[in-house]
Amino acid sequence: SDLRLELYRRLAQATDQDGVRAIAVEVEDRYGRLPEEAQLLCEVMVDKTIVRAIGARGYELGALRVVLSLGVDTRLDPAKVMRLVQQNGSRWKLTPDMRLSYAFTQTERVDRMAAARARLGEAAGCLAR
Repeated sequence: SDLRLELYRRLAQATDQDGVRAIAVEVEDRYGRLPEEAQLLCEVMVDKTIVRAIGARGYELGALRVVLSLGVDTRLDPAKVMRLVQQNGSRWKLTPDMRLSYAFTQTERVDRMAAARARLGEAAGCLAR
């Protein structure tokens, strides 16, 4: 429907978490509680705003890991990323093709969305100032 397409368009254009959440609140106010699928869509869109802020070209959330595909135009500070990857016991890896990945712990696999959000926040902590 046109309303659904408009919602998708607005969510895709949201520039930050607050923007996504404001749209979700507006839709709930108008139509009532969002179905679980719509709530999940909003959560994914929040993640996308973080991915865009990082300047990543891609984002993959799998059962075992979260992966950010970086390009030369990423906004992450290379020195900070290397510290993140090289920390003792780090679950972060950076591949030669500029894929920054984090392998979930067994506990994190239970709620991958929350774990991925936390790791995106950790990666965003590497933003160049």
